[in-house]
This record gives sequence, C-alpha cells and structure tokens, in this order.
Amino acid sequence: MLLAVPVFGSEPKVIPLWPGAAPGSENWNYEEGVPQDASHPISNVAHPTLTAYFPDPSLATGTAVIICPGGGFRELWLAMKGSLLRAG
Repeated sequence: MLLAVPVFGSEPKVIPLWPGAAPGSENWNYEEGVPQDASHPISNVAHPTLTAYFPDPSLATGTAVIICPGGGFRELWLAMKGSLLRAG
C-alpha cells in the first residue's frame, strides 16, 4: 500500500502567466466568476496563474509535478481537478 502525505514547507507562490491579461482577453468586460463551492468552476479567467506548492526543504528532491485543472478558456474546474489532486 502506498500512502501519499503532502508536506509543504511554505505558503504557495502564485505566479502570473502574463504581465497583464492573457492574449485575446485584453478587452474583456466579463467579471471573473468565483465558484460557490468546490463543485462549481471559476469562469472568465483573463489573468491566469500557476500556484506553486514547495515541499519542506529537507524533503525536496528536485522533482516536480504540474497539475492543470480541467476546463478551458472560459472555465477552470480548479477544486475537482486541481487542488484536490494536489492534496491527495
């Protein structure tokens, strides 16, 4: 049996993917949708980011895993297909 227990050494670091709005969304007038709960997506994302979770330095091996939540240009299913996987 394999049991994965995440051990984080610091607060997550949010990294913007673009210096401003993502290409193609510079003139959007849509408000970014904040989910009601984990079963709803984030919508109209014009300023996408990556969130890095770094391990405790004593446990770091130099290996990384990138988890991209499902969805697309209009919706991101962050909790269901992103942060819950990170925690597991």
